[in-house]
Amino acid sequence: MRDHKRRTKRWTSLLLGITIALPVWGLTTTNWVQANEIQHHWAAEALSKWQSKGYIRGFKDGSLKPDENVTRAQLAALINKSFGFTKTADIAYKDVHPSNWFYNDIAIARAEGYMKGYNNSTFQPNQKITRQELAVVLTSIKQLKTSDSANQMKDTINSPAWSRLAIGAVIDSHLMKGDNTLFRPLDTTTRAEAVTVLERSLQPLTIPALLPPLITLYNTPGIYGPVSGQQQITGDVQIDLAGITLRNIVIEGDLILGESIGKGAITLDHVTVKGKTIINGGHIIYLDQVPSAITNTRKDNSKKKKSSASVVNEQPVQRIEVSNGQVSLHLNQPTHELLLSDMDIKATVDRTAYTLTNVRYDQATGVVKFDPILNQEHYAKVLEITIAPSAQSQRLLTTLQGSLRINGVEKQTTNDINIVLTWGEFPYDEDAHLLGPTPEGYTFHTNTSDREYNYKGENYARLDLDDTHSYGPEIMSIRKRVNGTYTFYVENFSLFPVPTLRHSSATVQVYQSNSNLPIKTYHIPVGDGEESYWYVFDMNIDGDQISFVDQNKLTDTPPSSKYSAPVEDMLYLQKELESILTYTVLPYNTEIKQEISLRKSASNRQEVYSYISNIELVPQQENGNQVSVTKDTYLATYGPTAKDSIEMIKYNGSPYSAQYDVTLHLVLGEAKVETVVRVELPNVDTWLNQAATQAQKVIENSSAQQDMTTLQNALDRKKALTSSSKIDKKITILEDLKRALSSF
Repeated sequence: MRDHKRRTKRWTSLLLGITIALPVWGLTTTNWVQANEIQHHWAAEALSKWQSKGYIRGFKDGSLKPDENVTRAQLAALINKSFGFTKTADIAYKDVHPSNWFYNDIAIARAEGYMKGYNNSTFQPNQKITRQELAVVLTSIKQLKTSDSANQMKDTINSPAWSRLAIGAVIDSHLMKGDNTLFRPLDTTTRAEAVTVLERSLQPLTIPALLPPLITLYNTPGIYGPVSGQQQITGDVQIDLAGITLRNIVIEGDLILGESIGKGAITLDHVTVKGKTIINGGHIIYLDQVPSAITNTRKDNSKKKKSSASVVNEQPVQRIEVSNGQVSLHLNQPTHELLLSDMDIKATVDRTAYTLTNVRYDQATGVVKFDPILNQEHYAKVLEITIAPSAQSQRLLTTLQGSLRINGVEKQTTNDINIVLTWGEFPYDEDAHLLGPTPEGYTFHTNTSDREYNYKGENYARLDLDDTHSYGPEIMSIRKRVNGTYTFYVENFSLFPVPTLRHSSATVQVYQSNSNLPIKTYHIPVGDGEESYWYVFDMNIDGDQISFVDQNKLTDTPPSSKYSAPVEDMLYLQKELESILTYTVLPYNTEIKQEISLRKSASNRQEVYSYISNIELVPQQENGNQVSVTKDTYLATYGPTAKDSIEMIKYNGSPYSAQYDVTLHLVLGEAKVETVVRVELPNVDTWLNQAATQAQKVIENSSAQQDMTTLQNALDRKKALTSSSKIDKKITILEDLKRALSSF
């Protein structure tokens, strides 16, 4: 179960919006970076190359400042220039205006899908980029295959899934690396580092680990291969339809016959398979050969006439037919003569050795039986079974192999209903949600944040398996039925914006009791759109009768339950509101990026989760006239796992205090309440006066033994400020006062 997962969703867009560029404000088109600034720099080669290509331009003073931190807007500018992105999208961020130099770059980033804004309608263009955020961006742009390679680093093994998988991807692709066993995921990225990594990412990725297994697929009837000579195919060959003939071909890998061939046949004419022949469906007609991978080793002393014509091997093709729980033998010899001791049976699940249990052999039917592999941990994995002659056997004459994709769920009671969600590699995290009726007529909601619904000690529904690393499965089980309507939907919880939920190849299958065959299957609709939710179905239960109302549509908001939230949950949340602030003024010692809780006290129930949906600047008036406090954004939700906290991202340098309305939501099951907290952020002048007043009190009450030099110096510099003093100088003195006061 993922801690804070519900809150992480609100940061999906934001963390994907990070890219690499150089300073944004003050860029010029003509000033070249002074040579002596970078000639001895470790990244001099990459910086000079990018400067010559026009990807980088210096500040007004001609400097490049390679060791300064890169911002979100600067990163977007670098990416767009180096990758040649030009397509724009409409944007409406509160802190991005058409007059800003970075407006067009951010519009391009949004169109390309590698960068979005925050849930409070801001983009925060001047926010600095961390190394883990850079990894996420590179993985998104380059569409790298995610991996767990970050676990080899001491400081990333406990990193959140949204960054850990991306860190693994950039490590595998050699785009980024760490220092020995440290990746430094929270360190900010300098301009030089950004340029170096981007330059590396522009080169072709030829690392074998990044390339998918090479498979040549044949799925249209016809004859393939040269009339004469020989064609060599690297990798595996898969055939998915009957009526296909391969001729004069050497297959370096495996030959795989798909289940979709059914009872049909494919023909191999002078085909050599250097790997294994795996038959999941159909059979093979061989011309002029018996395949080496399925070889009949029985001695045949009969003499045959030589012929220049092709000879058809009309013997039934020897194969094994694998299902989950048994293997049927189809041999060119009597199966009733065989014993289990004649067979050396080995099994793998996704190429990892697996021990079959309770293995036995039925001589009458020629079927090897074993306990089915129905554990949810192996759902959708490939079971591969090899049956070879044992060392002491003289009866079994053939080595054969077959495979099956495990497609079922763990056996439960006869009334169980299991809903199984699977999908492709991207988006890597999709979440299952089930809404349903309680015995008292209210609603329950099982999901990653509230995995089980229990009533009077009995489990009615639960999330059995939650997958966060692509493919699935996520399995939702109804253990005890209550008559009424159940609603099932899927949420895109991935931080990667592309591909969208519509392009995830997601499938939902519903199983009843302990059957291995689904009673209902849904495939996600494709097309354009960036919706966050797939509303799959409503299911009506009346005793043993089950019926479905197909929804199968994408929505921007989740569907609602047909039932109301329990009264006691609503009453509890109303009581919980008493622990939430209604109005707060931030004190002068508030730090940048410091967590600012909106609670007076912590919640007494872990099931209650909270999230912030909006932070809105409140218009103010002076002498009856509305004044514009600022176009800057000073407050934001706190970090990717923010529940009920905010942070200051910039000092208020305007002439007025800035007031924000922060909308906070509390959720308990299906009970939901929201409240608005008014947060006042004084301007720098106000905080300077407050800090100076406190400093004066400390100095006046100090003893002769206390060293007041640092504090007095900071106070003197504050007193020397004038109305024309620049805001940067004021902020520096304020921070000096805060540091000095923290010692007392």
